[in-house]
Amino acid sequence: MKLLLFLAKGFETMEASVFVDVFGWAKISYGYDVEVVTCGVQETVTSAFGIPVKVDVLLSDVC
Repeated sequence: MKLLLFLAKGFETMEASVFVDVFGWAKISYGYDVEVVTCGVQETVTSAFGIPVKVDVLLSDVC
């Protein structure tokens, strides 16, 4: 299963990291295979604290 995590300009780093972290536990704890895919309107999105994050896929490429 894939989970699409949209990152908008000014996103909260700690809030986004929770999704990646918790769904990473799903495989270890429950045997679910969840792949978190980050998405944005640009290749690099800057968080609220100025941290640049390169997304996995552009929104324009998502079906």
